[in-house]
Amino acid sequence: MSFTKRSQLLFVTAVSALALAACSDQGADDHAGMNHDGMDHASMDHSGHEGMEMANANTPSYGAADHVADFTLMGSDGQAHTLSDHSDAPAVVLMTHGVGCPIVRNAVTDYKELAAQFEDQGIPFYMINSNIQDDMDELAADAELYSITMPILDDEDQSVGRQMGYDRTAQIYVLDPSDDFRVMYYGSLNDRQTYERQRNEAQNHFAAEVLNQMLAGEEVTVTAPAIRAGCMINFL
Repeated sequence: MSFTKRSQLLFVTAVSALALAACSDQGADDHAGMNHDGMDHASMDHSGHEGMEMANANTPSYGAADHVADFTLMGSDGQAHTLSDHSDAPAVVLMTHGVGCPIVRNAVTDYKELAAQFEDQGIPFYMINSNIQDDMDELAADAELYSITMPILDDEDQSVGRQMGYDRTAQIYVLDPSDDFRVMYYGSLNDRQTYERQRNEAQNHFAAEVLNQMLAGEEVTVTAPAIRAGCMINFL
């Protein structure tokens, strides 16, 4: 990790600590049990990386951009990936990622199943990481440990995350390349994970429904749930 990046992390960590202290009497830790693998979300993950701060049901959600501008980012597979290379694809799907986020970790299997479901349709799937504390080595290690088969894109300077308008991990973007990469859906992958509850199986598959509607040439009518589980991303 570079000196500049480490300095940014120390600054953000200090600010986050003050924020957590201020809201501790409001139940900020009520959701520590979200991770169904039995690990406390505040603990250290496999690499000694500090776990991310989880949003809660009262954390306001912000809207995504209408369109996503072209970008080129390095992936955990060691390759550069450019959004406009997929101009002829029927859709592009991205999920916001964070090392040490239990909600992302628990969503990986569902996301891989979604990618497998649509692999014959020519739809590329990615993850994108805008955390200043997560470097490429950690992204590659996370991909290997959790068998993440799609590239995790490293938004090292946070410019892509800022222009896309997200504020937390485990959020899905479905883009329409034929309409200047218009955001057709932004929100939860499905309803299996939410605050204070986690189902064994999802009842509503939001992202899959959006992709099916797009492939059928239908109007996208899927609405993302208002409450979206994820870990907060600190933007400088």
